[in-house]
Amino acid sequence: MDIGAANFRSGAVDVPENFVEPDAASKKQIAADEVLKNRAFSHLIAAPQWSGDFVTPVKAKPTDSFGMTRLFNEELTSTHRGTDFPVNEGAPVVVSNSGTVVLAKELFYEGNCVIVDHGQRFFTIYMHLSKLEVKPGNKLGKGERLGLSGQTGRVTGPHLHMGVRWNGAYLDPTKLLGLTLPNLGSEKRKAATRARPSSAIGGGANESSRKPG
Repeated sequence: MDIGAANFRSGAVDVPENFVEPDAASKKQIAADEVLKNRAFSHLIAAPQWSGDFVTPVKAKPTDSFGMTRLFNEELTSTHRGTDFPVNEGAPVVVSNSGTVVLAKELFYEGNCVIVDHGQRFFTIYMHLSKLEVKPGNKLGKGERLGLSGQTGRVTGPHLHMGVRWNGAYLDPTKLLGLTLPNLGSEKRKAATRARPSSAIGGGANESSRKPG
């Protein structure tokens, strides 16, 4: 299989100035948020928790926004490490596949954010929710509700941001949602170390991106 460089778009966005030049209190929250996110992403479940195809988390089509370079207020450049779904505030948001909630909290940039561990260092992330309906430790089945869509955090309007992360790299969620994946029974999950959903996903975003979008 040939692998080539991806071409990502760019665009300008206007947001409240504190999301570009945070004050002292905001910087303190941002640092605390990083600790929480790093702790969540260090969570390890050895066996895959997912089974079958990953489903779209909201009833909306994704935008072509993964990897896009955004210029905030003509000052701050950031790489968009997920995919946005344009959906009105208050729409149900469901988990894309079965897994365990490892973070459910309001963060500075991400707003109300949920991170789900699907096993084997594979996570999905759901940002900007108006309401959280899960807690860390909750075990969810595919399609169960996480909360409601919104416009919390650094946004220009209501939408859902979905992220996909495997082994520290951010991947294109639209590629994951387009895969046909095997249904794993409980006995198969224990041995399915090679059935990783991200093994066929391309377009990883650089981990060095400064801020989430």
